Amino acid sequence: MSDGSRGVVSRLLGTFERLLPNVIRRRYAAKFGLVLLVIVVLIAAAGTFIHLDTKASVEQQTESQIRGVADTEARAVAEWVSKKRSTASLLAGSLSERGANTTDAENERWLEQKLIEMPSDVRAIHYVNADTGNVAASTTDSLGGTGLSGHDAPWASDAGSFLETTDTTVTSPYSLDGEPVVAFVAPVSGQDGFVVLTASLRERSYQFKSPIATGDTKVVDAEGTILMDSRNQNLLDAYEPLGGGNVTAIESGLHGNAGYHVVGARTGMESGEYAMAYSPVVGTDWVLTYHVPKERAFALQSQVTTNLELLVGLALAALLLVGATLGRGTAKSLSTIAASADAIAGGDLDVDVPETHRIDEMGRLYDSFDSMSDYLDTVAGQTEALAEKDFDDPVLDEEVPGTFGESLSRTQTELEGLITELERKAEEFGDVMASAAEGDLTRRMAVDGDNESMNGVARSFNEMMVELEATIAEVSQFAETVAAASEEVTASAQEIERASQEVSESTQLMAEGADEQQQHLEQTATETSNLSATIEEVASSASELSETAENTEAASDEGREAAETALDTMSEIERQTVETVEHIEDLEDDMSRIGDIVELISSIAEQTNILALNANIEAARAGEAGEGFAVVAEEVKSLAEETQESAQEIEETIDTVQEKSADALEEVHGAREAVDEGVEAVEHAHSSLDDIVTNVEETTEGVAEISRTTDEQAASTEEVASMMDRVTDLSNEAADRAQNVAAAAEEQSSSLSEVSDGTEELASQSERLMSLVAQFTVGSDAATGAAAGDDGSPSPTPPDADRTPTVTDGGE
Repeated sequence: MSDGSRGVVSRLLGTFERLLPNVIRRRYAAKFGLVLLVIVVLIAAAGTFIHLDTKASVEQQTESQIRGVADTEARAVAEWVSKKRSTASLLAGSLSERGANTTDAENERWLEQKLIEMPSDVRAIHYVNADTGNVAASTTDSLGGTGLSGHDAPWASDAGSFLETTDTTVTSPYSLDGEPVVAFVAPVSGQDGFVVLTASLRERSYQFKSPIATGDTKVVDAEGTILMDSRNQNLLDAYEPLGGGNVTAIESGLHGNAGYHVVGARTGMESGEYAMAYSPVVGTDWVLTYHVPKERAFALQSQVTTNLELLVGLALAALLLVGATLGRGTAKSLSTIAASADAIAGGDLDVDVPETHRIDEMGRLYDSFDSMSDYLDTVAGQTEALAEKDFDDPVLDEEVPGTFGESLSRTQTELEGLITELERKAEEFGDVMASAAEGDLTRRMAVDGDNESMNGVARSFNEMMVELEATIAEVSQFAETVAAASEEVTASAQEIERASQEVSESTQLMAEGADEQQQHLEQTATETSNLSATIEEVASSASELSETAENTEAASDEGREAAETALDTMSEIERQTVETVEHIEDLEDDMSRIGDIVELISSIAEQTNILALNANIEAARAGEAGEGFAVVAEEVKSLAEETQESAQEIEETIDTVQEKSADALEEVHGAREAVDEGVEAVEHAHSSLDDIVTNVEETTEGVAEISRTTDEQAASTEEVASMMDRVTDLSNEAADRAQNVAAAAEEQSSSLSEVSDGTEELASQSERLMSLVAQFTVGSDAATGAAAGDDGSPSPTPPDADRTPTVTDGGE
């Protein structure tokens, strides 16, 4: 390669390297691995291209082959179905030509002859008479002459539907003596019957052909039932995935579509993936499926893939060998140096750089790294000595070249001075704090040092001591005031406690008296209530008596009026009785005259009867000339007899009326006498009722007066009872309050006792507080400020106020 070419390559490599991320550019191993990775990717890309190209070609060929097998077998099944339809139709036509006069036995022999001529997959032929519902003729001896109701075949359950069409019908599959079959039903023209031809599905399954040894052919109907199976293992089973799910290929095939898919295992197949093609069986609702295991269908592709994988594996092995021999040593050395540098960067200066025998650039890099490690060890030792304030450590005498060494020397000098100053200030502050701890609150820290931080601490401490001094002074004065007040409170509490005990005793006596008074009032209230009830009963009875008297007075008035009315009525009765007597006497006279008239009529009737008798005698003498006269005479005689009888009855009636009139007259005379007596009695009753009315009026007035008096007394008694209830309630309330006052007095006495004990304890605590505060020493200004705080002026004194503290500076 010429220098120009090498320059171009170098520039290209430089440009490529600059495009890489820094994480790769910093590591030799990463760049070396990236180169190997690029080579691997190129090899893999070439292998993938070859694999995909081969895969597409193989898949296309495999799909075409499998779909071709499915289409071919579907056409073969369709031809088989067509032939069976034609055969059944020809048999029906032949039976129609034989005529209806042919006997069932002759038809049966004819069917047996035809069965012998049929292919081996035809199992039986039947002729069914739909009118009688029987199998008229059959090649199966046990079926001839039997009824359809005894069979469970599809063609026997709905025989009438086969007569409604002229086409040959293919029934759903069923089992006949353990063998799966399908029936082809053709109607017989001119007769109410049809021919049934049953064909073996197992026999037809043997005819499937597969160019691939592991191919699996199945025919499935619309119900998902396997009709034919090249392996004859799952006939009449459901066609479904082994792992569950839906089968879309059958539905698509029923719509007349053919297709190809890679699917899972179906019924009767081993688990795994299969290349499947499906195709509809023309003229039926069947779909043929052809399955081939995927690994068998794509065996050529698998072989190509295996070869490509082997080629890529060899290439990778070669690259790994190159990386292990050429790049491993360099990468390992760089990794070791990088690890040591990382450890030093992390603060681990004790890391050991491994020895190397290389004299190239890598060997010089190792030597330089070892010298740098020694330099850092010296710097670390000096820094540690300064940190521990060990200025006599020998490591500080070692020379550290460069500006870093000068910085370390200057740091050492400044650190020594700072430590000396801090120790001095700490000693001063400790002395002041010790005095404060012993009770001397007048000392202060100096705030004019060189270190501003220490000055801030001193100022804060001084302000705290000023506040503490003032607080102690105030506490001392407050303790004295509390002690004095506690003594006064104790004395007052004891006096109040004695008074409370007296009040409690008096209140207790008052409560007992109130209870006794309450009992008497309750008894009085009870008696008053009883008296009120009694008076109310008397008032009620008087009211009732008054009402009764008023009713009696009203009844007496009504009786008097009734007596007057009765008197008038009796007078009227007496007048009417007199008139009745007169009428009865007149009636008796009239009846006497009627009796005379009746006697006259009876006499006339008797004479008429005699005349009629004589007329009859004369008519008898006259003979035939006197017959008419005799009839008249007979009629006259008869009428005279009737008149005489009537006259007798009237006479008897008159006698009866006269007797009753006489009786009535006597009774009327008696009634008149009774009426006279009644008039006298009514007059006497009227006089008595007048006296009763007068007495009742007087009684009514007396009863009304009694009622008014008892009502007034009842109202007064009720008011007294109400007042007694109110007094009883007030007495109860007074008793309760007296008991509450007694309890409150006892509680007050107890509380005052506790207050007395508390004030005594407070006085004791105040004395103890005064003894504790006396241990502290405070300035006169603090005491004055505390005293000013007692009369209402502010007690705290600001830190800059005029005081006389003791300021300590170095113990002077």
